Amino acid sequence: MTPTGRFRGLFFYGILFFFALFKTTSSSNYVEYKSPLKSLETLRQSLPSGWQVERVVEPVFGGEILIVQAGTEFTEKIFLVHGMGKNGFKDWLKVIPHLAERYHVIALDLPGFGYSAVPLGKYSPKNYSRVLSWVLDRYSGGSAVVLAHSLGGAAALRLADQHPGQVKKLILVDAAGILHRIPFLTFLTSKQTVAKNQPKPVTTSEKIHSSSSIRDVALSWMFNAPFAIDMLRKNDELWGMALPEGNVNAALALVDEDLSDVIHTLSVPTQIIWGSADRSAPLRTGQMLARRLPKAELHILEGVGHFPMGAATEAFLTVLDQALLADPAAPPSSNQGAAKIELKDLICDKEKSKVYSGHFREVRIDDSSDMRLQDLFAQRLVIRKSKVEMLNVTVQSEDVALDVTDSILEVTASEFSGKVALRCDDSHLDFAGVLLKARGDAIQASRSTYLIGSISAIQSPGFTGYWHGKINDQVKRLP
Repeated sequence: MTPTGRFRGLFFYGILFFFALFKTTSSSNYVEYKSPLKSLETLRQSLPSGWQVERVVEPVFGGEILIVQAGTEFTEKIFLVHGMGKNGFKDWLKVIPHLAERYHVIALDLPGFGYSAVPLGKYSPKNYSRVLSWVLDRYSGGSAVVLAHSLGGAAALRLADQHPGQVKKLILVDAAGILHRIPFLTFLTSKQTVAKNQPKPVTTSEKIHSSSSIRDVALSWMFNAPFAIDMLRKNDELWGMALPEGNVNAALALVDEDLSDVIHTLSVPTQIIWGSADRSAPLRTGQMLARRLPKAELHILEGVGHFPMGAATEAFLTVLDQALLADPAAPPSSNQGAAKIELKDLICDKEKSKVYSGHFREVRIDDSSDMRLQDLFAQRLVIRKSKVEMLNVTVQSEDVALDVTDSILEVTASEFSGKVALRCDDSHLDFAGVLLKARGDAIQASRSTYLIGSISAIQSPGFTGYWHGKINDQVKRLP
């Protein structure tokens, strides 16, 4: 295949991914302006008097970006970073007047969006964070509160990691793309399925593998083909040439970036606001961030989607004010003392849609579906022929902490420690923000098991490090 043909193929798959990413975003989540952008003067006239609007040339991509300021009479500054879509800074129009009563508000259109230029390059969180840093240097002169939504959340995380002195506090709103690309797209496509009232797969090995294989092969091909994506990863200009449309460029760059190192070490106090009904960025992302960021607190808006500042403005502003006033969150409490309690076993057999919390010696789940374990501590966890979701689960074992056979698991913000942290056979496991600690093997897995991690970590004699991807791609020294 010629280079031209390869780029056309990559662009085609990029379009397919972008379509899948935004097909699930309803008009209530993104309120896009369909009319062509007017002149800068027309924009200025449409905004409240006293707001300042200008275009300046930023040095990262070398193009003009739009800067909007309000409340310039105040000393304390807040910097607003938008997500994907055509609106750019207009996503914050219902929020800025409220903030401008107390803050010097600085907002921008990121390169490739809104009234800013569409320069050549890779619209990645890493590159965008450099733009954000430059804007803060120019317009803030010191630290600011950074309020970031969706795509902007990933860029703001990079900014807070690379330039912590510029970020007084970080407030993330429904941050997208933090999970590994495969579970992220799986979430989006599953929401399409639910919306169409299609049946969910049953918990058998045949359904496990048939439901995931086609999607995973397509994603793996798109991102791992050495003749295409690897070449683009090494050259931002080639990336921009192959993906010239702003949303496509940014969407693919977003899910291609691994933020594991940032999330496990970030020192900036962080407040997280999330809509529980978000169909574009799963709530488990916010739950994972709240557990893994060293100083973080999660606020959930029930029944609200991906665009809370536009769809539920009053509720959002109430929570935002709380987040602005909140002190740095204390580290999450430990379950170390649970071992002193006289623990009982929890046995679930042929159960459906049950939720369990508490402290147990052994938890065993057999032939059960749609089970949920939340805020649970155990000394051993065994799952057979079942479908289970876990959130904030801690297992501390003398032998195998988590033993899984012929099951589907979605595990978020949890920890498993033992001689062997995880043993799995013929199963589909999706981990996000999970810590595996082992005195021997971290993982013992059969070839028939599909295992993927997002922003997770492993501590063992054979491997210590971050885990973001398929296990055989990320951890080379498994038994």
